[in-house]
Amino acid sequence: MSIYKTDLIFEEDVNFIVPVKMFNLLKQMITGEGIIKFKVSDKKFYVEFNNYKIACSLISGNYPDYESIIPNEYTNRALIDVSMFKDRLSRVNSYTDKRSKKVILNFSVNQLKLMAEDPITGRKGEFFMQGSNYDYAGTEEMLAINSVYITEAMGVFDTPKLEIKFSSGGLLKLNEEDKCDFIHLIMPLMFN
Repeated sequence: MSIYKTDLIFEEDVNFIVPVKMFNLLKQMITGEGIIKFKVSDKKFYVEFNNYKIACSLISGNYPDYESIIPNEYTNRALIDVSMFKDRLSRVNSYTDKRSKKVILNFSVNQLKLMAEDPITGRKGEFFMQGSNYDYAGTEEMLAINSVYITEAMGVFDTPKLEIKFSSGGLLKLNEEDKCDFIHLIMPLMFN
């Protein structure tokens, strides 16, 4: 789940869920300054800027109270080089179980180890990040995540360094270092 906080003026209170693909498209297309108009109907989300008019279907339903699950404090913090992390994630993805896409992240002070295993073929892969590409403060932790979710998040951030915060076994919060207007949340998977 991604959360972007900005100041927008709506004539009335509205709640709606927009697909992440729409925001990825807008991020690529909107540059510089200018007026952007948003419109929302019962089933559609519309955006107008420059000479573009774009619409998408809204996701039906109500979003859960996500703010209640986001911790105020975290015991662990990693600062990673985004380019290297994408590379290591891409490599370890070729070893994941095709159904769960599970990748194990082993955080320690000296290194981040990314691991995956395909139980059907028995193939295993381990890739590391350390040195200037990885800085960690916290206890040694091992978390399982769906690689699709973190790969999707990596495609949204436009920064050389990314901050990952979490508490033992809990939600991962990804954001640009010292900037919290855009965050991405990932729930870890259970270990088998």
